[in-house]
Amino acid sequence: MNSNNDKKDKNTSFHTIVVTSPNESAAQAALEGPLHPSNLPTSSSVKVISTCDPYQTRLGSGGGTLAALSQADASFKADGSVLIIHAGGQSSRCPTQMTLGKAWTDLPVLLDNKTRLTNPTYTLIEALSNLLIPSSSIVVAASDVILHWPSSSDEQKLDLTKVSHDKVVGLAVPAPLTTAQNHGVFSLYAKNKKSHIQAVDTFFQKPSIETMKTECTITDDDMAWVDTGVIVFLPLAARVLRKLYQDELFQCYTAKGLASIYHDHHQAEKKEQSIQQFAKAPSKLELYSHILLSISTKGAIEEMNQQERLQHYVASNSDLCPTLLETMFRYFSEIELQVCTVDQGKFLHLGTTEELLQFYTSPGVLPLTNRAYTSLNDNNDINPSCVVINSDVTSSKIGANSLVEHCFLRDTTLEVGSNCVVSGLRGKFDTD
Repeated sequence: MNSNNDKKDKNTSFHTIVVTSPNESAAQAALEGPLHPSNLPTSSSVKVISTCDPYQTRLGSGGGTLAALSQADASFKADGSVLIIHAGGQSSRCPTQMTLGKAWTDLPVLLDNKTRLTNPTYTLIEALSNLLIPSSSIVVAASDVILHWPSSSDEQKLDLTKVSHDKVVGLAVPAPLTTAQNHGVFSLYAKNKKSHIQAVDTFFQKPSIETMKTECTITDDDMAWVDTGVIVFLPLAARVLRKLYQDELFQCYTAKGLASIYHDHHQAEKKEQSIQQFAKAPSKLELYSHILLSISTKGAIEEMNQQERLQHYVASNSDLCPTLLETMFRYFSEIELQVCTVDQGKFLHLGTTEELLQFYTSPGVLPLTNRAYTSLNDNNDINPSCVVINSDVTSSKIGANSLVEHCFLRDTTLEVGSNCVVSGLRGKFDTD
């Protein structure tokens, strides 16, 4: 289990942390393991909820956000800010983490000359706990990213307390255009060199390099402002988000609402249908393409009137019922999207096995070490660039840029080529 003995009495901006998993089994396993209070890198006063989309549904990132927020509000009534971390799916593109997801990928970090195992969720909680935000804010984040920015002891704190409370703020870091084309990109309205908080002209989803060069804000060293997967709803905007899940049209995106709709439907139709079967009906509601794009940018406000913005928004999202889109726009169109640009920030997406291997074996966002809790013993031919975690092997040959984790073979020879991943082996076995 990950070691976090230094986490006691650590301050955090959040009263409640909600982590969503792909299903109930994964959520329960996370709660009993990495999300157990003894393992978390937070103060013991922080309330933690491990959950998933209700009744085996697939609600999308926006629907999942509403469901998680509804559960947090129902569980803990105290004032304070809420952090919602979406732990993602079952990592079919990254087979080493298919059980619990990429959120719990082991990361061997070297801090103060000591090695400790952490994971993307812990590093995200630690990074976002350094945010200065007003109470009653809601922060939504994706856990398949690694973030790094100046710590709270640095003069360049990420302070959002002076931002108008009716704003939604994205966090962005500079990234090469070849990276930015696979992510969301903020084009700034006008770069304010005296502040991290910037007005947004346009938010692009996976723009081409040509689009970024002609329509986006590019830094002097040819970087674009990439969305980090972190969205902050400041208090008045957070209140609007709560109104959305309470709206009758959006009941199907919360456990309580689905149960109510099912009860009414069951009473009226008299059909023998389980709530799990009934709950498969809702369309996916996405955080970015549906909710975030209903929020106005300064560029859009100046270019189009409200009716034109609504027509453009509805036309751009034909995958969702127009009535839902119009309702979201009515709630959020008076809210403005801004962005906090972190000049010295770094960002890495852990999407595929290739990206994961590159992260492990190349210098980058975190101070990683290539050995953690490892006893390889004698008769080994191990390339210095490979990463070995939790392994007690005795005799082995491991090629360049490979990852070996969770092994325990002993008297058996283990031979691994270059650019490979070996995960989950146990005991010695007959190779004949």
